[in-house]
Amino acid sequence: DAGHGGNNPGATARFGGKQYYEDEMNFALTCRVQDLLESLGATVILTRETDVDMSLYDRTVKTRRAKPDLMISLHRNSSVSTSGYGFESYYYQPYSMPFCRAVNDPAASLFRQNRGIHYITPMYVTRISECPAILIECGYMSNADDMSSMIQNSFDQALAEKVVQGVVDYFRSIQ
Repeated sequence: DAGHGGNNPGATARFGGKQYYEDEMNFALTCRVQDLLESLGATVILTRETDVDMSLYDRTVKTRRAKPDLMISLHRNSSVSTSGYGFESYYYQPYSMPFCRAVNDPAASLFRQNRGIHYITPMYVTRISECPAILIECGYMSNADDMSSMIQNSFDQALAEKVVQGVVDYFRSIQ
């Protein structure tokens, strides 16, 4: 799930004279993850394939209908303060915690701070019960150091590789 989209761009940041939108950054990362997973033989179903509005309810309905083995919602974080930085992950269902940790640990290694995994209730997309579901926040758009990394194609590719490593590690751990 590429977080946000359409009329809901999520966080925005002006950096290096250019305007960046979270939904576009999320979609680019999601496509990289999709390509890598498909190269390993996985079937990947995106909740959105273009820059369209999609409610949280519609995202969960599409996920439930697909009957996936896993669900990841990819996001970028932001704060009113420029001091927040790093990578963090969220889950709701207790059986999603091992998957959350499997993705968090390798992906967070690319950031200056691993903000950890968190059990949290208000994240709508993590509340599905049909499969392990997580939401990851891949750096802070409000932090110049995180943004300088996140706008680099090589960093985004490395991040996608770490997310996929986490997916693979999770499946190995449950076999």
